[in-house]
Amino acid sequence: MISVSATAHAATTTSHSKLDMRLPLIALVTWGVILVIFGLQPPGWVQVVTWGVVAVAAMVFRGSTWLSQWTLAFVLAGIAAGSVALHTELRTPDVLTQANNLQQEITVELTQALTPGATHITGVLRNVDGVSVPRIPTMVFVPAAVERLPLGTQVATTASLQPAGTWDSRGWIGNARSFEVVAKAPAIFAQADLLRESFLARSLARGGDAGSLLPGLSLGDTTGVPEDLEHDMRRSALAHLVAVSGANCALVVGIAVWMTALFGGSVRARLLSGSIALVGFVILVTPEPSVIRAAVMAVIVLFAMAIGRPFHGLPVLGITVWVLLLIDPWRSVELAFVLSVAATAGILLGYARLADVLERAMPKPLAWFVALPLSAQLAVQPIIILLRPTIPVWGIPANILAAPAAPLVTLLGVMGAITGPLPGPVSEFFTWLGWFPAAWIAGIARAVSLAPLTEVAWVGGVPGLIALAIVTTLALLAIRAKKSAPWLVGSAAVLIIGVLSQTLPGVVSTLRVPAGWSIAQCDVGQGDSVVYRTAEVTVVIDTGDSEELMEQCLQLLHIRHIDYLVLTHFDRDHVGASAVFHGITGVVFTGPPENDEDRERLARLASHGATIQQVADGDRFDLGGVVMDVVWPSRGPLSALGNDSSVVTVFTPTALCPACLSMAALGDLGEMPQRMVLDRMAEFKVDVVKVSHHGSADQYPELYRQLGSQIALIGVGSTNRFGHPAQSVLDFLEQQRQAVIRSDLHGTAVLVGTGGPDVRVWRSGER
Repeated sequence: MISVSATAHAATTTSHSKLDMRLPLIALVTWGVILVIFGLQPPGWVQVVTWGVVAVAAMVFRGSTWLSQWTLAFVLAGIAAGSVALHTELRTPDVLTQANNLQQEITVELTQALTPGATHITGVLRNVDGVSVPRIPTMVFVPAAVERLPLGTQVATTASLQPAGTWDSRGWIGNARSFEVVAKAPAIFAQADLLRESFLARSLARGGDAGSLLPGLSLGDTTGVPEDLEHDMRRSALAHLVAVSGANCALVVGIAVWMTALFGGSVRARLLSGSIALVGFVILVTPEPSVIRAAVMAVIVLFAMAIGRPFHGLPVLGITVWVLLLIDPWRSVELAFVLSVAATAGILLGYARLADVLERAMPKPLAWFVALPLSAQLAVQPIIILLRPTIPVWGIPANILAAPAAPLVTLLGVMGAITGPLPGPVSEFFTWLGWFPAAWIAGIARAVSLAPLTEVAWVGGVPGLIALAIVTTLALLAIRAKKSAPWLVGSAAVLIIGVLSQTLPGVVSTLRVPAGWSIAQCDVGQGDSVVYRTAEVTVVIDTGDSEELMEQCLQLLHIRHIDYLVLTHFDRDHVGASAVFHGITGVVFTGPPENDEDRERLARLASHGATIQQVADGDRFDLGGVVMDVVWPSRGPLSALGNDSSVVTVFTPTALCPACLSMAALGDLGEMPQRMVLDRMAEFKVDVVKVSHHGSADQYPELYRQLGSQIALIGVGSTNRFGHPAQSVLDFLEQQRQAVIRSDLHGTAVLVGTGGPDVRVWRSGER
């Protein structure tokens, strides 16, 4: 029988017997060879000669068990290397490589459902300029979708395609202004999407965090999950629960097999029911990487059962990885697949031994219960560092608390979805039941996110991955060794050094931030966030789109409460990190929201205690030591929503704050509205100007000349693809003798007024 305990059983068997590493060795060598080929990109003849030498070595050393196993692993890896060469050729057909970035007519078949509001199509190319091409993975950025399209739908569009790069699992990336459906999805995919859509509607109708989270926990549909809940799920290390995993797959298949056995079904009947449940579940949740990995493992196990052969977890995982990498070598760099494999390997290698260790400190049932999420978390955390270079302090306790609810919410959610077409309240009943374990998980995420010190900084990028992998490896060795103390000491030492290497510089930088600063420009990447402070109030203008960077800036500046938050407009690079300000903000000043998403963002801020106040030209607020004048947007229909309706503010210090600086913040205003506000801003002369739209070329230099500022702030990302800031803008700012402070070059910058004409500037780092 395959069940939720199948992996745990395999882990127990593997851990308490001699490890069979032959197939895992083949998988690891294959994976490594593929990554080396991606990095070095050797010519084809070099690969042929290399594998010829390896094959000869396999024959020479065939009498040596150890060497023959390694050479066999390299020979089989050579087959995968051939697959890399073949796939590279298939991913670069002449019709694409000879296009020279021209607009092309393409047909894309969706491999992920397109939901309303989505801004990109994920699929495979089927046709380019009338020429059929292989199924090349592709992502095309489009205007926000207005209708739901299921997996398998074919859409046509005109796009300019660019190769995605060697390390990207997608072959090509493009931009398009519109698209149209040219072929509907196959009936089975369309029906599955209807089940998902109707279940989403029923779940959302139940309300609360649980109503939005239930479809994500059970089916991987995160359409209805609000950003603040996503934020809290990440901080509590529970975000993986809204990505359908192998555990979900094993649960569904296991229940199908168990129920068949319960009613007296034969072995064949059990295998058939398990296979049907497996195929149906994959179609229902769509073939995500983790689901594909779990499905292939399940097929191998079912086959082993059918022929009466025993199975062990690690060999099954090894052959699964080898087969999937052979079919598509770019899975080796697909993060969801890597996380899925790592979590499974962590359970198989560490679960049983970790449970044995924990039994020394707690009852046996509790030890085995705690060991499962702990072993998986230890395995995947080094990889998660690539996404978010922090270690969740409360992640393991949160996962332990959520563990009992996870399988329950999966089962009830799936039942709620598949019973949708049935008459009566059957589906409503399952949805109602599923709401409660979903509420439990959401409550854990909310509570943990409010706890002190939810995460600590860690080394970013590949060095961070390697460092934390060393910590994990030493911890696993400690678990498996008879004398664990040396391994534990080594693991703890590397962990402490890694944490201190990231936290101490921040502490030092915080101590170096000059006292009495008036204005700070936060380094939030390609986005805007400026802080204005007096002795009485703190005002933040925009949040950027990176919660991590926004939080780092607030920590650097010792800011724990915001009196006023100004959201100039609702582009993500200005408001995407607004969840950081939940519960710490008094009043939110905002321009006109453009759509339901914007209104929901404001509603979430309000639900966390903020007062929402829409502003327009002519509004004036005495904030305490500074007067804030709003000079745009117009109260009349003079500007379009979006950039040109940005809230433009001028901060003028009062006599209560003689050392404070004056500032004009121009949002993302373009040249035409800048011309329109010129007369309205004639009375203002400022020390600092926040340059509009990250320094884009769409500016009116006369406005900057009239404001007469000494310093120009430009919030811009170092790797932005827009060419910000434009050289023409830098030139006219230099002509006007304005000192330019750019977040991409100077990091977070702090300005200190002296009460006279001089302004002291502190920068967190020169780049």
